[in-house]
Amino acid sequence: VATELNNRPRKTLSWKTPAEALNKLLSEPFNPPGVALTT
Repeated sequence: VATELNNRPRKTLSWKTPAEALNKLLSEPFNPPGVALTT
């Protein structure tokens, strides 16, 4: 049951599976918004 649910595309993820969304998120460089850089 868990495998079936985890492989199901989700509307909230633009019809991607959770694994596809996670892979996209992890492949992008980490750049947190709103964090000031100090010099």
